[in-house]
Amino acid sequence: MYVAAAIEDPGAANGLIGLADAMAEKQVVLNIYATGPAVTYAPTVELAIKPFKNLKLPFGSGEAPSAVLAGTSENPRSPVFDVTAAALAADIPSFGFIDGPANAEYRFRGNTDYALAHAPEYLLVSDPAAKDAFIELGVNPAKIDVVGHPAMDRVRARRVWLDFESREKVRARLFPEIDPTRPIVMFLAETSDGLAPSQFRRSSDYTLEGRGGRDGRTEICLEETIDALAGAAPEAALVLKLHPKNAAATFEPYTSDLAAVGIGIDPLEAVYAADLVIGMTSVLLFEAAVMGRPTISVTPRASEAAWLSSIGLGLTKHVCSSSDLRASIDEAFTTGLTGLKKPEQVVPAGAAARMADAICRRIKV
Repeated sequence: MYVAAAIEDPGAANGLIGLADAMAEKQVVLNIYATGPAVTYAPTVELAIKPFKNLKLPFGSGEAPSAVLAGTSENPRSPVFDVTAAALAADIPSFGFIDGPANAEYRFRGNTDYALAHAPEYLLVSDPAAKDAFIELGVNPAKIDVVGHPAMDRVRARRVWLDFESREKVRARLFPEIDPTRPIVMFLAETSDGLAPSQFRRSSDYTLEGRGGRDGRTEICLEETIDALAGAAPEAALVLKLHPKNAAATFEPYTSDLAAVGIGIDPLEAVYAADLVIGMTSVLLFEAAVMGRPTISVTPRASEAAWLSSIGLGLTKHVCSSSDLRASIDEAFTTGLTGLKKPEQVVPAGAAARMADAICRRIKV
């Protein structure tokens, strides 16, 4: 008996961390078929993958999987949708992993006007906010399981190993060019596009202006961070951590404001080395909070707080104005960010095991 998982984006790969072992304990094999960016990303999180072309569709010839697990993708023409459709046509249970509430209405829309056009039969979601988002779209609550995020167990384990090395040594190894007396503030870049490109560009409801010359969400938030640091923590060294889909040239206008640019470095080591991590709604900001680092989410609209689970869970401070950003940076370097919860309070371990339980319960293993 085997379950076929189909992934295209790195976020989908993160949702499968540890799942093969958890399924094996139930005598079920997990075969992961990867395409697109997931092909190069999956090995970095120790996922064993097979070429997507090896997943023969439609199902019917040979041994069909007992279930299909699909990860979401920013590609509206994702071939992963074909896998879900083939499973539904063959009456094979299909599951989708959702890593947070952001862009729920676009996850399975594809090029249609219906938010659930390519949705699988069952959803495995990381947190209650994600469950609520899909219930609002019309998914039957009985077909949604809140399982947590498997990547967070990897984050916790990684922190234990990095603690052995110590933050000082990790920092010196990653950023030897930065004076060790200067605190490091890391800004996590994102792409200013995505499942709904208009959501990532300047609009009339933005409460952040940036410097006025750029319309991309990331660039606006980076400019606000640069200017806030100049007032609240001028001694800090600002490090820009690029998203895997970023083009470095996009950020060349900010070279003089940056102490370093993180390209090709381990993202978990990068955030571990920082004294403060600032981002928007990247999952890496969530991971930084689980790593025990102080985190601030700065977004140009208050409504975007719903896009990042760690804000709703009380792990990450959220701001959407210049004054609040500056005040929060000042707080972080004086008293420390207050009112935030500890990861162990709200992010329980064992997500992969809960995913395996949910899948096997549905397929009656």
